Amino acid sequence: MVAELDDSDLTRVTVTLLSFLLNAEDSLLSSDVFAQAAIKIITSVTSSQNQAPEDLRNAVLEFSFDIAAKLRVQTDALVAWFTEAQDEGFVTRTQAVLETVFEAPVDGTEFRLISHFLDHVYEEGKPGDLARTGLLYMFDCATRSDKLEGWIVDSDLSRLLASGLGALYSQLSRYVWMTW
Repeated sequence: MVAELDDSDLTRVTVTLLSFLLNAEDSLLSSDVFAQAAIKIITSVTSSQNQAPEDLRNAVLEFSFDIAAKLRVQTDALVAWFTEAQDEGFVTRTQAVLETVFEAPVDGTEFRLISHFLDHVYEEGKPGDLARTGLLYMFDCATRSDKLEGWIVDSDLSRLLASGLGALYSQLSRYVWMTW
């Protein structure tokens, strides 16, 4: 008899498979197809309409962190992770594509990996730590690319990050009070 799987089980298996493939093959990081599949699974699990179990959300966050850690090392693969590059189909990495991708302001959709980390930056424990470290990795990538650095500076990321960290800081007094 075959056991029936629900959507969260299938998603969990998919995330595990994508994570395995990411760690097994370095060239997948720069693949538009892989980036598009990973972003779709990340956004489907973390969307506000989806009430995914917490362990599945954490698995997706760990997968996102693994992507950020690899992108930190392979910064030339960044172009595959921008939505504009994915929407144009399987684009070649020409200078024209790089210029159009990196000049766009951020509204949370151009670089979904960063917006995913921003959604979790205020959380406690491991999810928050992964999100904050993942953002640091993305910002480290920006130091090696003048265009990406300009894209981040000109965007609204700093305001979003400040509000998330402000929310985390506002909870600090509660923890200090509890430890007395």
